[in-house]
Amino acid sequence: MKSTSSRQNGSTRKSSPPMFGKSPGGAADPKADISTARQEPVTSAAPQPQPVPTREEKIAIVAYYKAERRGFANSGELDDWLEAEKEVDRQNSARSPGGSHSGT
Repeated sequence: MKSTSSRQNGSTRKSSPPMFGKSPGGAADPKADISTARQEPVTSAAPQPQPVPTREEKIAIVAYYKAERRGFANSGELDDWLEAEKEVDRQNSARSPGGSHSGT
């Protein structure tokens, strides 16, 4: 008795994974670039612009650096904040249309 097998015509061919950097004949392909084999995902969303800091955020940043310069010594926070307000307002008025306006 003959046993039946899934082989047809005596051939057992398995599919093999793609071989990057190899030509169809199996020889190394010097033009192949395996770095293109793994592509990075493409994001369609454009980068979002960073929000513009508010006046208070700008003042807080400037006041922090003033406090840092004086070594964070006690009893100077209010002066740092008030000076920072003046600087930020001066910068904002210089950037606004019409230049700086002193009101006098």
